[in-house]
Amino acid sequence: MTRLVWLFFILSGTCAYGQRDISASFPGGDEAYNQFLQENLVFPETAVDTQVNRTVKVLVDIDSTGKATLDTFITPYSNLGLEEAVERFIKLMPNWNPAVHNGVRAQTQVILSINFHYVNPEDEYDEYSYKYYEESDIPPSFVGGIDSVNRFVCSVLREELLLSIDTASAKIKVIVGKDNAIIDAVIVETDHKVGDGYWTYAVMKLTNAVAGSNRGKPVNVQSFLSVSCSED
Repeated sequence: MTRLVWLFFILSGTCAYGQRDISASFPGGDEAYNQFLQENLVFPETAVDTQVNRTVKVLVDIDSTGKATLDTFITPYSNLGLEEAVERFIKLMPNWNPAVHNGVRAQTQVILSINFHYVNPEDEYDEYSYKYYEESDIPPSFVGGIDSVNRFVCSVLREELLLSIDTASAKIKVIVGKDNAIIDAVIVETDHKVGDGYWTYAVMKLTNAVAGSNRGKPVNVQSFLSVSCSED
């Protein structure tokens, strides 16, 4: 019998919240969300056939009534039916507890990260996570350097996501995969002028990463980016 496992977590929303502010939350909290996911997310047959292990990250709008609507997929399209499965799952969601900003219900966004993990029933199963090095013989780099990263990320924020920003900055831990793709991004510090979800979305779209290597072999390894946007 095929054994399928979903591991998941909700990353931070895209607003900077003050003392009177409350983040949007799934009714019943993380435990209720996890149960709802297990009961309603369907692993596509195409993904079963290919024994896929893949994480799908999606940006979700939560309006002032708590209704959840898919905004956009952050990770590259799989062509395995995973995105369609996630889209159906989001449509089934009950209303969230909406965010509150300055005492008023407000629209916000959250990033859902859902890991589709195939497990061979003949293999021992341990909690799944991708492996990466904190350091490598040759660290990962970015073609064009940090200036190229800044230009690209700020362009995504302003031109694709239509954010009106003069200056903004964030320190972001990224995992550069051995295939030169950004496989994860986590906000370390931010000036709170741009929401975490927006930074993550923009950084995950970078295409100029070069993998680090150990003993001449490309590996997954972390890197820290200090990204900033200045006035045009």
